[in-house]
Amino acid sequence: YICYTDGPFPGGVYAVGSGRRWQLERGKKLRGPVVSPIGAGDSTAAGTLHAWASSLSTSLPWRAAAGRGEGADPDLGAVEAFRFGLAVGAASCLTGENALFDVADVRDIYEGMVVKEV
Repeated sequence: YICYTDGPFPGGVYAVGSGRRWQLERGKKLRGPVVSPIGAGDSTAAGTLHAWASSLSTSLPWRAAAGRGEGADPDLGAVEAFRFGLAVGAASCLTGENALFDVADVRDIYEGMVVKEV
């Protein structure tokens, strides 16, 4: 999978194996102004890795959204993990410290994220 960000513009996921693509963007404005984008990329990478590694947990929202189990779409796990990572990265932009964020912001941004296959 290739996952990419583009600052305030939509990010995306490209599934190398299947050739499918998704666009991910915030569905609503952030709760406040962007204070600093420094550390947002690291936060996005860390959030994506956390979600991907945790994808077998039944209590995490991206597991349910990805429809894990027999007959499930394997690409959706990567898309949902990156969706969470983007939420972490966006939340980190709301603080002045590198890669620091509020978990409530992550949840709000994650739930408002719009994902569409293109």
